[in-house]
Amino acid sequence: MQHLIHRVLRFFVLTLAAGLFVACSAPSTNPAVNSPDQFAWQRFMEVSRPIPGDPQGRVAWEGWALAREVFADPNATPDWDTLVAAPRTLEQLDPMPLQQMAAHPEDAPVAAFDPALSPFGVNETRMNRATFDFIVANNLWYIEGQEALFASGHPIVFPVEAMEVKAQWRPVTPDQAPLYHTTTLTTADGQVHIFGLTALHITTKDLPNWFWATWEHKANPDRETVIPSRDRAGLPVQLKGTVWENYVLRGSQIDFVDSTGRPTILANSQIEEGFEATSSCITCHARATIGKRDPTLGGAADRLDIFASVAPLLGSTGAPNPDWFYTLSNGTVTPKYAQTDFVWSLLRAGRRNP
Repeated sequence: MQHLIHRVLRFFVLTLAAGLFVACSAPSTNPAVNSPDQFAWQRFMEVSRPIPGDPQGRVAWEGWALAREVFADPNATPDWDTLVAAPRTLEQLDPMPLQQMAAHPEDAPVAAFDPALSPFGVNETRMNRATFDFIVANNLWYIEGQEALFASGHPIVFPVEAMEVKAQWRPVTPDQAPLYHTTTLTTADGQVHIFGLTALHITTKDLPNWFWATWEHKANPDRETVIPSRDRAGLPVQLKGTVWENYVLRGSQIDFVDSTGRPTILANSQIEEGFEATSSCITCHARATIGKRDPTLGGAADRLDIFASVAPLLGSTGAPNPDWFYTLSNGTVTPKYAQTDFVWSLLRAGRRNP
């Protein structure tokens, strides 16, 4: 009898242990949180899949709407089909990332593009259909529509399907081109130049405060001089032998701080050039805001600045400061700014009646 009891107990312990092993080995129910680098590569492969039959060899995100064109005319409702059918032109692209243009507006205009004088190339931001539809449905493509949402007190919350990418391109030689994902752009003098993708941000609404990840081409100079790459997953086997094996995940970000309260940092040596050490995508984008109309600003919208300082150039890191968004007086909380759900693209909007 004692032997039988021992066998039953042993069977119970082994069964319990096996169950625990299965539970511990089961796929993560929230990979964006529990396996962020692996999840980042998953999203990378999804948005970088080739567009079937595309004569330009574009990938999925290149068929999304260009943010600059979405906000081009505050008096005309943007049309998805029109925007995605338009060819990519040099004039449509930004001479530098949006945050850099905001910090250095005097450097933003480009009269004549010269590849030899543009080591950092050009920049573009594109949004998927879910992001675009939300902007149109809520009248966010013009400033008055954004100000109306601030006045309503309703939070701006993009759908979970929303995604944006920010890409940076640099002129490359024909010999270098096979190592890059490329596009061709024509300068004002009619010359066609090959541009290689040097950097890519991907942001998705998979998490309430968005999921953030960034990649660089492995040949970028000084890629890890300031911030080392952090990739716990490594290049997916599906990408080996493709042009994408030349791209490095610099890191992913899911929270303002780590478990000890230290600010998290995510930087790209191309897109965040000049302030990598104080670059936190999630904190910076938390400052994407709209306030009520301020007559002293003329036709401009009242928003929080992108940078904590522009001389020297410093980003915001760590948890957002409630004082950015509210004033407290005699126990009364008064909103100053409404967050635009981490989407800085809304900064591009113009005013219908300036």
